[in-house]
Amino acid sequence: MRTLYLHGFLSSPESMKAVKLREAHRKAGIPFHCPTLHVGPKEASKIILNEIESFNGDGFCVAGSSLGGFYAAWVAEKYGVRAVVLNPAVYPWNFMDEKICFHLIPATGKYIYVSPSYREELLALKTMPPARKQERLAIFGDADEVLNWIEGAVFYKGCPSIVGKDGDHRLSDFDPLVPRIMEFLYPRSFLKQK
Repeated sequence: MRTLYLHGFLSSPESMKAVKLREAHRKAGIPFHCPTLHVGPKEASKIILNEIESFNGDGFCVAGSSLGGFYAAWVAEKYGVRAVVLNPAVYPWNFMDEKICFHLIPATGKYIYVSPSYREELLALKTMPPARKQERLAIFGDADEVLNWIEGAVFYKGCPSIVGKDGDHRLSDFDPLVPRIMEFLYPRSFLKQK
């Protein structure tokens, strides 16, 4: 087993959440994959599918934050795997029009251009609320300054969930969530077998 982690729109594989989850996986002896997704949705989906293909049929689970949470939901439905979504975007096409311009990726100092075509590219990856609710863990910050967390909570209604009081979009108080994420993705019975 291994974990595929999908970072958010202007985030990176070196984001705080990715670094902390990578370290938790290293300690547990579980492979952790976090591809760079500083591209449009259509290209990002190709990168994600290529990463999964590189697993050579090995089992995996997926986690994602913000726009990466949207991608993680798509992967989870496509492959029938367990998923953790962190302050996930659920209808990202709804705010694409206001994002059409160049955006700085802080970790790299480079820019990404949001094209009008991204709206249709996102709609092509649309999923319904999960049918296998017990295989999804949704984590929200109730002070998310970027996304409407209640919209996400409605989409993931019936799934195991955690709502962090005063939690921001980055989930700055992330440390207590790491063991809960690991336990959800890899129940103790799995970790004892390793």
